[in-house]
Amino acid sequence: MAAAYENWRYYDRPLAGRAAFGTSWKWAPPKGIVIRRDSIDYRGNEVLFYHHNVSPTIFDATVAQQGMDSVKDQLYNPLCDLAFGGSFGGKSFIPAGTLYGVHAGTDYKAWWLRTRKAAKAHSLSLQLHTAQVASIDRWKQSLDSLKTVAEEKSATAFAATQNWWKQFWQRSFVSIDQAKGSGTAWEMGRNYQLFRYMLACNAKGAWPTKFNGGLLTVDPVFTDTAHRATPDYRNWGGGLHTMQNQRLVYHPMIKNGDWDMLQSQFDFYMRILRNAELRSKVYWNHEGACFTE
Repeated sequence: MAAAYENWRYYDRPLAGRAAFGTSWKWAPPKGIVIRRDSIDYRGNEVLFYHHNVSPTIFDATVAQQGMDSVKDQLYNPLCDLAFGGSFGGKSFIPAGTLYGVHAGTDYKAWWLRTRKAAKAHSLSLQLHTAQVASIDRWKQSLDSLKTVAEEKSATAFAATQNWWKQFWQRSFVSIDQAKGSGTAWEMGRNYQLFRYMLACNAKGAWPTKFNGGLLTVDPVFTDTAHRATPDYRNWGGGLHTMQNQRLVYHPMIKNGDWDMLQSQFDFYMRILRNAELRSKVYWNHEGACFTE
């Protein structure tokens, strides 16, 4: 058996034109903006990959542009030292070299693994981890700890996942003309189920589901053949969270009974509450909290 981890961020990739809309700079990207490369290499019988933010980031530019430098050291900064990535491999696998390819018009590099010998069953594991750490070694240690926990829970994880989805689908659904399996009314029910599925796939993250699809999107070349952005691109991307759009995602959850899925949206506002208070203090010298749209 052979398997590969593919990554199109294997070099500093320049951003140009519409591709900048997928970043927090949106309409005002600086000249020479690039997506910095990830760190990717073999580690024993697995591929280790991660990205570790370096300063300055869009946070520093925004603080200066918004006239908040006087309180910068008090502001919550979710981008400082942020590390994210994971590992991909299995005990019976060994490194099998790298190859280059193209996916949906974007070039990538693939790190291949293969099994040491033939067997009736093989097991591959993908572990992901995100943390704010000054030292990437700390991130690696935490990732390895999570792998140990995952291995201990592997015997019961699938059954637990099935049970979660079973109770989720009993909370809320729309079933119209189920016997026909076609027609406009049936499609409305199907689309409702599909949308809830998308929301549920995003439900357990530390950050709220974003209005532009969250985890789920399509490669931009398939929506606009002239759009030569990488598969990382999504319109209204980056760190933009506009409440007029977010409410369309989260208000229906109350009616659906999806109270647990609301938590990340509440946590989002609690994390940035202090920043909103400091904005009010700096701009108007009062104790209110100003959340921008």
